[in-house]
Amino acid sequence: MITGPKITVRKSIFSGTVAPVSSEAAARALVKELKRRDRKANHVAFAFRTAGNPVAEGMSDGGEPRGTAGMPLLMFLRNRDLTGVLVAVTRYYGGVNLGPGNLARAYVEAAKAAVEEWAGAS
Repeated sequence: MITGPKITVRKSIFSGTVAPVSSEAAARALVKELKRRDRKANHVAFAFRTAGNPVAEGMSDGGEPRGTAGMPLLMFLRNRDLTGVLVAVTRYYGGVNLGPGNLARAYVEAAKAAVEEWAGAS
């Protein structure tokens, strides 16, 4: 599991984590572990794609408004054609509402930073 650099957007802090996964159960277990580790986090949104035929996918907005976190993360994985991977982004709310567009961009930016760290470590 690799965590990327923290990204601050209007006082909210976003931290992306990437990990290899082989199944939906493994992905959900990792997300549960991330939530358990950091109880101060306000949101943990995630998306995953498992290798195989067909590719299994899943995502969650983690308490954010519908479609502002999980789907953008899943689209990021699809666009990069990444499989066998989970990307989770932890958000610490800074007291300023970002709006749906800025929120989605912040989640994808954190995911991108974590994936770049992960690719560099491989």
